[in-house]
Amino acid sequence: MESEKFYPSQNSTYNLACVCSLLEDSEAEDWFQKCKNDGNLPNNMHIQKDTDLDNLKISANFSALFPSVYPLPAVVEQPVLVVPKQQQQQQQQQVTIKEEPPSLKISEPKENNNSSVDPKPIKYTDDPDLNAAITYDQELNKLQASLLREGFSMSIVIGMVTEVGKAKKKFEIDNAKNEENRNRLNERLKLCKLKEKRVIPGDGNCQFASISDQLYNEIDRASEIRKDAINWLLNNRNWKLSNGACISDFAHDQCWDEFCNELARNGIWGNHLTLVAVCEHYGIPIKVISSIEGESYLINIEPKVKKSPKMILLSHYADYHYGSVTKKK
Repeated sequence: MESEKFYPSQNSTYNLACVCSLLEDSEAEDWFQKCKNDGNLPNNMHIQKDTDLDNLKISANFSALFPSVYPLPAVVEQPVLVVPKQQQQQQQQQVTIKEEPPSLKISEPKENNNSSVDPKPIKYTDDPDLNAAITYDQELNKLQASLLREGFSMSIVIGMVTEVGKAKKKFEIDNAKNEENRNRLNERLKLCKLKEKRVIPGDGNCQFASISDQLYNEIDRASEIRKDAINWLLNNRNWKLSNGACISDFAHDQCWDEFCNELARNGIWGNHLTLVAVCEHYGIPIKVISSIEGESYLINIEPKVKKSPKMILLSHYADYHYGSVTKKK
């Protein structure tokens, strides 16, 4: 800002003078002179009441502006020599050269030095494998540090990190198991010369959508097939399976109607009983190729009364998903 374009008021001049007094360099001198010549500095009473200025008592420039309020000590009241900038820079360079930092002496580690003790590792759980997994997990280490910074106690942090570590480990194990099941199912489909007919949504209706695709070449009639299966189950609670068991025994601690009404809800997974119901209601045999371990991965369900020459071919990604399959050409 050029000084000839500056028209200070009483407050702006006063504030500017305070700021300039903190600079303590030769460039502030012009501003001091401008404040004295053009400005209308506050009176001494106003300055004395301003407690924020108490920390400026030691400022020589401020005392020069307001000598009646903050007079300079006798030892300081001497002419101030204005040193040219070039000379100031040379002096600063010389001081910098002289003030070299002391060299750091790094001592070589001594063998068999028992003076330093390694910190005791945190024990998160009695499972050594899980404990090691948590200890060397960078994401969990970051989580632990973040929780400690937030002020949580160490015992609470250890508990929280342990629970997250357990969930993460379970997720990794489940992923590995799912990948194994998927590979096993693909190998069995290949062995049976079958392939996925279409992608079936994993929305909890996959069994009925797969059956819809097999019967009608579309998946939009899944709710209709679910309804037919549930009605058959409600009307045949005493139906005997091939192993002699009664289907109503699978309701366990529920009454049969409650069990069926639960299965009737959209998004509830179908099971072996709903497959039996579809098979008997439509009179069509069902063959399921599953990813379960062992040799009993082919499941055949035959109706007592066959009503159609068709066959429903399903894949079963164990415990997760049903799919619609067809023969390879």
